[in-house]
Amino acid sequence: MNIRISKIINFENTIFFLITLNLILSFFFPISLNANAPHDDTLFFRLGNEFAAFNWLGDYNTGTFLKGPVFPIFIGVSQILDIPFRFFESILIIFSSFYFIKSLEKLNLDKVILLLIFTLLIFYPFNNTAINYRLLREIIYPWFLLLIISEMILIYYNIFINIKSKKIILNSLKLGFFLFLFWNIREEGLFIVPGLLITFFLFIVFNLNEYKKIILVLFLSFSFLHILNYSLKSLNSLIYGYPVIVEFKDKNYIKGMNAFFRIKQNVDYKFAAPSKETWKKIFENSKSAKKLESYVFGPGYEGWAKMACDNLNISHFENHGLKKNYNCNGRMPAGYLLFSIRDAFKQIGLDTPKKLSDFMKNIHQEIDQSCKTRKLECHNIPDILLPFETYKSEVFFKAVKFLPLSLKTSIKLPFPAPDSTFSNGTNASLSEMSKMLNAKIFPTFNDKGFGYKVLNFDQSIYKKFETEKNLNESFVNLIQYNKSGSLKIGGFINEKDITDESIIINLDNNKICYPKIIKNIGENKSYFICEIFYILKENQNIFLKVNYINDQKEIYNVNKTEKVKKILLNKFDEKCYLENNPDVQLAVKQKIFLNGYEHWLKHGVNELRKCSPLFKNIINIKIENDFNNNFLSKISLKADYIYFNMFKLIYLIFPLIVIIFSLYVYLKKDYFPVILCVLLFSASLTRITILSVFHVNYMAPISAHYLSLSIFINHLIIIILFSYSLNFLIKKIN
Repeated sequence: MNIRISKIINFENTIFFLITLNLILSFFFPISLNANAPHDDTLFFRLGNEFAAFNWLGDYNTGTFLKGPVFPIFIGVSQILDIPFRFFESILIIFSSFYFIKSLEKLNLDKVILLLIFTLLIFYPFNNTAINYRLLREIIYPWFLLLIISEMILIYYNIFINIKSKKIILNSLKLGFFLFLFWNIREEGLFIVPGLLITFFLFIVFNLNEYKKIILVLFLSFSFLHILNYSLKSLNSLIYGYPVIVEFKDKNYIKGMNAFFRIKQNVDYKFAAPSKETWKKIFENSKSAKKLESYVFGPGYEGWAKMACDNLNISHFENHGLKKNYNCNGRMPAGYLLFSIRDAFKQIGLDTPKKLSDFMKNIHQEIDQSCKTRKLECHNIPDILLPFETYKSEVFFKAVKFLPLSLKTSIKLPFPAPDSTFSNGTNASLSEMSKMLNAKIFPTFNDKGFGYKVLNFDQSIYKKFETEKNLNESFVNLIQYNKSGSLKIGGFINEKDITDESIIINLDNNKICYPKIIKNIGENKSYFICEIFYILKENQNIFLKVNYINDQKEIYNVNKTEKVKKILLNKFDEKCYLENNPDVQLAVKQKIFLNGYEHWLKHGVNELRKCSPLFKNIINIKIENDFNNNFLSKISLKADYIYFNMFKLIYLIFPLIVIIFSLYVYLKKDYFPVILCVLLFSASLTRITILSVFHVNYMAPISAHYLSLSIFINHLIIIILFSYSLNFLIKKIN
């Protein structure tokens, strides 16, 4: 059988065909851009532009060292070479995948199996579906990990099989270089290190005679990693006056931020930034921290807190249908404090990384002194940017309970959803990003309802829902509208078991929405939410009616809260705006603004100010591109569906794959693929465990987005098991 396949399939020609096909599809593959994400897409794009202009990372600001530099450099290189971004991304994927199969080729895998692995890797839809096709670091993260794994395979080969090889030093240096790139993509550090150490330990266990070579590899690779990191810090020191790569890893910055979490708080709310009372204590005991006072007690910080709390609530049930009832009471969730507080740094003159580092060092020393003199009651916690409660045993046990959910999420291939994927931002900003990246992009929001069931209003059908009966203890309590035209409507029904068809939302006798239902375990309430593209005009009163239909087909009106009723008037209330925003009132008196309305148009619209109307004076213009009418763009998206359905079949036979793989290991005494899977799974499990803890302390929810690398790793394990099993069967048959 193997001979016949080899005659039909030529290895080199097939590789060339697969590469060509991948590059063609990638050229037409769109990307979702978010011009309203200053700490993500927009930040990477801006830093990449600076690199492409040979300005390194540009002038220093609070975003320069917020995240690792490798991804912005990757974007910048694509612009310097004038290569379309998606095309450049595919070059990395192809190179990493080819390097991987060439390393496996050393272990005598059949070339047909290597072709299978190569195909499964280069067409893997992880980059697109797990992160909604966006311009994020997850695009390149797994492929640098694959280079690390490939180099580990080559090290194994040159130590234990090709014993006379003198390539170990070169392999060690390459491993150090790949670790350096991987380390500096994200800011959380090299979490793969435990897996690497376990793997090297297993190498020694299986062949004690080669322990000197293994120790040499460890020493050389990690020494080279340190040299490269030191060189990068030195370069930044030369340009910006301070040796730093990512400020979240700077020891002074860490200690300063950690000082905020050390203060004991007499409140019942855990895992949050300091309360207002605690902030006051901090400002009383630290003259450096007091410079943050106007920001912390101002609208910018308040807006962040509200946005963060809403995001945490929404992300929990959108990913798992779980409502967390996260009541922030105006406080900042701890994970968002790390980013929100940076908005204040420029305002207080911290315009160099050295000033920022010294500022955070002073906060640490001043708070630490107050703790030692007992002016403040403080916890003793490690300096790793986590709230105090994280270190309690109860958090560990809660995190363990969430491990099955994390594991389940990490082995579930995200379903491709291009039909509900959009770009976000103004026409001008998206056009600029699209042009610089030389990429086709998804259009802006349209009226498809964001995955919700949305219909045009039909009077003859809706007439039967007219009723005078109101549902008790049930309310519409959420109305939000963003600059892209997304209107979000939500509330709760005082019933436990309801279906998606139980609630009908009538918007302006124009659109009908059947919202998503979120059932909260342990509560007798069901939450609902709908999001729809809808153009709102200034001072246009919004008609909103929500009906509930019970099991007996009885129809009820769902009441609106007083706050929602006022919002639906959709008018700018000058008096309310000034009374509830004293800083604006002062600015108007000082004639900085003519009135509150001028301030709201220029600034308040983006600051979640109190008494803001819904309308945003938006202009909804679809980005001018040929994506919607491009046949090859749609074909490239269809490839994700093909892959998704193919992997569903592999899941069905996975128990059989495990049995065959176990038989192969037992008969052939080949333990390397087991070691390789241990390395991969230990890296995946480390990340899964970290996110389970973050899920408990509200730093980050369990989702495909945050577990995207674990999803890739676990599917790589499946690919390896499947390939070795198939290789074993083919050779047995022959």
